[in-house]
Amino acid sequence: MVPRMYFNADLRGRSHLWRQRFPDGSPEQITSGPTDDQGLAVEPSGNSLITSVGVHESEIWIHDPTGDRPLSSEGEVINYPPPVFSQDGAVLYYLLHREREGSGPELWRTTVESGKSEPVFPGISMLDFDVSPDGKSVVYVTSEPGGKTQLWLAPVDRSSPPRRVGNRGGLSPHFGPQGQIVFERTEGNANYLEQIRPDGSGLSKVVPYSIVEIQGISPGRRWLMAAVPAPPGADAPAIMAIPLDGGPPRRVCTGYCIATWSSSGKFIFISVEAPSRTSPGRSLAIPVGPGETLPTLPRNGIEAMADANVVPGAQSVPRAVLIPGADLDHYAYVKTTVHRNLYRVSLP
Repeated sequence: MVPRMYFNADLRGRSHLWRQRFPDGSPEQITSGPTDDQGLAVEPSGNSLITSVGVHESEIWIHDPTGDRPLSSEGEVINYPPPVFSQDGAVLYYLLHREREGSGPELWRTTVESGKSEPVFPGISMLDFDVSPDGKSVVYVTSEPGGKTQLWLAPVDRSSPPRRVGNRGGLSPHFGPQGQIVFERTEGNANYLEQIRPDGSGLSKVVPYSIVEIQGISPGRRWLMAAVPAPPGADAPAIMAIPLDGGPPRRVCTGYCIATWSSSGKFIFISVEAPSRTSPGRSLAIPVGPGETLPTLPRNGIEAMADANVVPGAQSVPRAVLIPGADLDHYAYVKTTVHRNLYRVSLP
């Protein structure tokens, strides 16, 4: 019997089963379609395997002073990268995966008041995106042949075609304070925060140390929220606010948390209680000073389960994972339902 490895891999927003001849064969996809395959166990005979096959249903919900309501969608709304509001809170941008074989997530936008939804760049599949502060441009990432990524820049009104930014790939792109594009790129076994001008020139590191992942950026583009490798004695990455205009980073949380900004830049939301099957979790909404001046935070960051009195003026919000709007009364969240069953898959 030829030795083979079997594994799950994500492709175009779906997890499917793959196999590869050991030790140097080419990967072969076994399953496909709109479902997700999670976990696997190869039967002793080697003729089949067992996997958990699931169908995701997700939609965006809006919270405002009148309560919670769903926004219509025509497919599965992607949780990561998270949706983002325009700075006035009137429009919500998000990646939507429609049920078309071979298609990936597309960038959509919904006008919150009317509920009208439309694709921003029809037919363009992307992995990540960011909208410029003025709402006129989008930087996004596509998956290229061979598993590489590529940065692109395009006007929202589609007045000109998208153009490639540089020749090197990256992830989690964001518009910086001077119009540059800040993104995450892998070098060897580490990820670094880098920047590049829209014309592809001026590639450089923003900070000399490595990061784990980018979480987001403040509306005024002063602070980038990122996880950095665990400090000595810690077992989780540190969540830091990195100033893009220079200076030392600020630690946000004692352990791992999710830090997001209101679209107005007046509040930063810190998750302090993780969601569970019975609770959506909890966040703290912490007021930010003029010019996105961060308040004084505890020296080692905000601890899990912290009360609102940990920072003067903070308020508790009954949800851990949310997309903040312009004020505390307006936010959005992605509501996901998964239906799963075990299936036996015959091996080719």
